[in-house]
Amino acid sequence: MLTPCPECKVPEFISREHLWLDNGEIVQAREQRHRMVFIDCENLDPIFQAIEEAIGESIEPLVMTCVRINVRSYLNLFMPPEMRDVILSQSLDYKPIDDNFRNSAKAMGYGRYDFVDLRFEKGQADYCAVCLTEPFSLPMGVASHIAAVEAILHVNHDAVYTELEPRVYDITAFPRDHDRELLKRLVLEYYSHEDGDVELERCPSCQSPTALSGYKWYIDRGIILNEFTRRRMAMVSPQELDPVFDALEKEHGDAVPHAVIEASRRFTRTGFYSMEDIANEGDFRTQLAGRGMGNLRDFAVSRSGFRMRLANAVLPLISVGIAQGMFEMAFDVESNVDWEFTEDKLLKVDVTPQSTKKAPSFTPTL
Repeated sequence: MLTPCPECKVPEFISREHLWLDNGEIVQAREQRHRMVFIDCENLDPIFQAIEEAIGESIEPLVMTCVRINVRSYLNLFMPPEMRDVILSQSLDYKPIDDNFRNSAKAMGYGRYDFVDLRFEKGQADYCAVCLTEPFSLPMGVASHIAAVEAILHVNHDAVYTELEPRVYDITAFPRDHDRELLKRLVLEYYSHEDGDVELERCPSCQSPTALSGYKWYIDRGIILNEFTRRRMAMVSPQELDPVFDALEKEHGDAVPHAVIEASRRFTRTGFYSMEDIANEGDFRTQLAGRGMGNLRDFAVSRSGFRMRLANAVLPLISVGIAQGMFEMAFDVESNVDWEFTEDKLLKVDVTPQSTKKAPSFTPTL
């Protein structure tokens, strides 16, 4: 499962369990209606915090509910009903199965889950405790542990967590009915593939995109790093995030998309993007498709602005912030952004400068 490809070094679990299709998407190999993205994850918790500051309330319960539903659906694909029946009928120790789930989490970049203890007597006093080190996102990491236990037992759970030291958390999952009001706020949809024209260069050994060789898996820590930007990455489902943003926008209005875009813009501006990094349309298209963000249809960039039309897009609010931050980083300017996300998943982004602070030494030819 965690064995790296001899050529590109991508773990077997990533290349075996995911497919990169021709319309700028990544899907789960076992269920191609489930879409995934490979994204910078260090900004996820700051995005949640920005929303909370904007609306004046905690969104952690909603985030954890959405993540738990989606991760449980994913892990169910690895849990044959007959195996679950044996565990439930004989009260067998399910730790070996949870071990496999925790290993897959390492490959996905979620951090390191270490087993602590469990009690399984099919009662309300049951629990499963782990120690999570360096989570890619704290609420998403906690919810992922809940989902793993639920996928094994088919019993609803909740969890409590405590910070033991910086970036180290004790998480204990235990049986509890779900909050139906939280579930009602979320609209979850399956992904439906439409053919596209994206062609990605593939590793001859594992068939994953060769662009993934630019990332390094620190499997013991459950961490993936972009070797160029030194930014941390994770493989997540956009369905763990977009329904949360959509629900909160319906309830609180424009404050929510503004908070997500602004947090994403600020994070991107702290990176290492230059004009050379975004001027080549082919390279930029490959980057977006390789991360599962969509199919770049139209693109232009110069000092006067940045225009992008991204078909089959997911995480549109985060993508808008990334586009704005990349333009500002490349040209060292403040900017304005206009955007639209249509019903057919076409994301239109137009970034224009407020003023120019410093002219770049490189002038692109478009």
